[in-house]
Amino acid sequence: MPLSEVENRLCLRARELIRQDHLPGVAPTQRWGGYTMAVPDRIVIDPAILHGKPVIRGTRVAVAIVLGSLAGGMTFAEIQLEYDITDEDIRAALKYAAGLVQHTV
Repeated sequence: MPLSEVENRLCLRARELIRQDHLPGVAPTQRWGGYTMAVPDRIVIDPAILHGKPVIRGTRVAVAIVLGSLAGGMTFAEIQLEYDITDEDIRAALKYAAGLVQHTV
């Protein structure tokens, strides 16, 4: 499944910030020849999972899915039930997106 333009731009921007070491609270580590990062241990970017899209740790739920669900009007409770993630996971996805937007502006 191809990435949307927005998802692709977010992934590229995240990788750029990792390489430049400018994303606060994110520690890049070398793994499988690519970068793996965690935003407070809940959001992971790993080339072996969903082609490097940011996901909730331990799942294949992309940050973009969580954000899109919120934008579409779903509540935290509905998202938790639909994707089997926690309230903290949803907040970490929002924090991750906020960090990217803050560093892109």
